[in-house]
Parts: sequence; structure tokens; C-alpha cells
Amino acid sequence: MNKAAIYRWLNEGYLPGHKIGNNWRILRDDLQEWMRRGSNIGRRPLPDAADVDPATEVEGQETPDP
Repeated sequence: MNKAAIYRWLNEGYLPGHKIGNNWRILRDDLQEWMRRGSNIGRRPLPDAADVDPATEVEGQETPDP
């Protein structure tokens, strides 16, 4: 990441920060939360119904009797 991109993100409000005079301040907790929200964890597509093994029981659902 280059410095110009960081300043652009701050000015556009994409990256959380506070401008004090001519300086930007980024709070550590705000940055960590921003990074967590942008994480790709949990963004895998759900499997198609054809890919699911019908013999596998899902919690909260009953499998039909054969």
C-alpha cells in the first residue's frame, strides 16, 4: 500500500480516521474492526444442493427415513 492510497481512503471515508489539523489519526480499535469487517473469512459460497450428501444430517433438520 502506498501513502497516497491511504490518504485517499481516509479522505473518502473508506478507512476510519480522524483529521486533527493537517494530520490524520487512526485509532487502533477502529482499524482492527475495519479489518475484521473486510475479512474474507466466511465469504465462501454455499454449496449447491446437488453437492450436499443427503445422508448427512444437519443440526435442526431430520433426515427422511429410507
